[in-house]
Amino acid sequence: MSAAKPVLGFDRKIALTWLDATLQLAAEGLSPAEIRGRLDAILEGQVAGTAHNSARGKTKTVLLHIWVNVPPHIARLRDKAVELAHTLAPDQRIALHWGMCIATYPLFLDVATTTGRLLQMQDEVPLAQVQRRIADTWGERSTLTRAVQRVFRNFVDWDVLQDANSSGTYASAPKIDLAQSIPLELWLLEAFMVGNSLEIREFKDILAAPCLFPFRLNLSSANFEGHAGLDFARQGASSELVIMKQPLLL
Repeated sequence: MSAAKPVLGFDRKIALTWLDATLQLAAEGLSPAEIRGRLDAILEGQVAGTAHNSARGKTKTVLLHIWVNVPPHIARLRDKAVELAHTLAPDQRIALHWGMCIATYPLFLDVATTTGRLLQMQDEVPLAQVQRRIADTWGERSTLTRAVQRVFRNFVDWDVLQDANSSGTYASAPKIDLAQSIPLELWLLEAFMVGNSLEIREFKDILAAPCLFPFRLNLSSANFEGHAGLDFARQGASSELVIMKQPLLL
């Protein structure tokens, strides 16, 4: 018997305003049912359908999976993000949404990682090239092609990628500098660790992580002092490590 193919999950257009609204509703402590009802009103006229399996129903499912109905091992990360949100400027909240997306949706993480890796090697990224690389991991299927395309359109709509001159080709947008919020940068590193199921990682490797390509990180070892989620340690003369303080309960 062949293994079941992994669920794609993130295959919708998701506007940042919808993510902001979901984050705000989660911060208000509303129940998942109440948040779903509020989102229904927010999405009315923008996304069609009322049934659970309609376009609107599937969009609400994605939003709720990112900020409300998160897997148990991500709840702590989500709760920290909700606490952090009220300290941030509106244009910094994309880092919270990005971190939650890479932590909750493996497809989003893989597309972001593949895109970032290609941008480290070349100035422009053809969507078809990303789709081929993702298909090598996830298997060939028509739904995957559409899902990757929609993730890419979200990247463009969120201003982390921009359309290049050639059709179907994209370039990096100016990086988002998070220097004004060290707690946000540390949280994003923690989201990277959680999304990749890592308990220890070289510091330099995280700073250069392809999936974090939209952001400019400015952390140093001193920033980890007293942090609740991450430790910083030196091993030998040249190895600097970031370590999760609490084990991942997958």
